[in-house]
Amino acid sequence: MQQVINRSPLSDNAPDDDSNVAIIGVAQAVWAEMALHGIVPTPHAYEICFAYRRGDNPTLCDFIDQHHPNLANLTPDAIESLHARFFNDSSVSEDLASNVLGLQEAADTLVGHITGNQSALRDYGDTLAGWAKRLDHEPTIASLVAAVAALTAETTRAAARNRALEEKLANSVQRINRLRQSLSVARAEATTDSLTAITNRRAFDTKARRFITQTRGAAPLVACLVLFDIDNFKWFNDVHGHQTGDLILRLVARLLSDSVKGRDTVARYGGEEFAVLLAGADLRSAISVARQICQSMADRKLVKRSSGQQLTQVTLSAGVAQFIGGENLASWVSRADAALYRAKELGRNRVCSELDLAG
Repeated sequence: MQQVINRSPLSDNAPDDDSNVAIIGVAQAVWAEMALHGIVPTPHAYEICFAYRRGDNPTLCDFIDQHHPNLANLTPDAIESLHARFFNDSSVSEDLASNVLGLQEAADTLVGHITGNQSALRDYGDTLAGWAKRLDHEPTIASLVAAVAALTAETTRAAARNRALEEKLANSVQRINRLRQSLSVARAEATTDSLTAITNRRAFDTKARRFITQTRGAAPLVACLVLFDIDNFKWFNDVHGHQTGDLILRLVARLLSDSVKGRDTVARYGGEEFAVLLAGADLRSAISVARQICQSMADRKLVKRSSGQQLTQVTLSAGVAQFIGGENLASWVSRADAALYRAKELGRNRVCSELDLAG
């Protein structure tokens, strides 16, 4: 009988001593479960199993429950794939947090400059009011001369303060603009695959989940998910080198982006796999689009610019699944992935859909 893994999230409000004891207990249970299931005890494997055991990453837990129930079949390759998918954005998050903090500090500085100037303006107004009152009581030439001298001096100081304020405001605005640009870059890095410059997997999953959520309760969602995989890519890399392989990845990304409409989303889904969300497309239309893309790739004559060497033909396999009302993203991806696997089984360089899985 298969053992069921019990996940027990720790309370953030628990006393420190109790939390430490609980964490030690979870850690010991994780080691035991890894040994029980034959999971190689690498740091990444432990990090994944610990997060799963605690239950503090619902997306990871849901994915494991569906694809690796009770931590079954967690091979080293599966571990690395999970870690890349769920734990690879810490540095980007730190960049975003740093930029947000910088913007907050710049905004506080700007508010401080404005508040200080308001205080100076009130002082200037009080000076004017004071001399006006004095002149009412002492309307003499001497008082008028003294008032002019005092107000001239105060106006000079106010002008100097204003110039200093303008300089401070200009510096603050420049800093905020730099931080905004840096924040924009950090956001792009968080959602963009660095090699191909298209959407990365995490951002694609976020968009797809939002797309599913926004359509609930409205008209039935008509959309298809297509997973593409470059055939024999490892062999291609071994023969032609990884730099040439990177060029192929960029080429496929550009081909996919050029082949879909504005509402559709293209992403590098991991390694040599790409995902396309075709909004508003039924299964027949999506299969047609996928076939056109695969044919376009197969027809390309690839030549290495640096040497003029003609490269081996590169082909794509694709799996297509139409959205079923009420399902989650993991289920949708799983069906498209099964269709892609079927295309590989049938010889590659072809498109299969969920219809090809029957029987």
